[in-house]
Amino acid sequence: MTDCRKRSTPMEIGYKPHGTEAEQQPFDYRRYQKAIGSILHAALDTRPDITYATAVLGRYAAKPSTLHWEAVKHVL
Repeated sequence: MTDCRKRSTPMEIGYKPHGTEAEQQPFDYRRYQKAIGSILHAALDTRPDITYATAVLGRYAAKPSTLHWEAVKHVL
């Protein structure tokens, strides 16, 4: 995360995490769930835009892919 660029929105407009099969490599669900929980806890009462983006990404917590992880990093 040291080479991150600032973005104006926490989520891409029209976010669709479904790519080709080659792009959808499985990701460690424990790490994904931990990141989602941490972001949601921090943003729940202060940033509704981040809370919404995190809630959308939380839908994929059972079986995340690398595309979902990229979206979590975008929120961070």
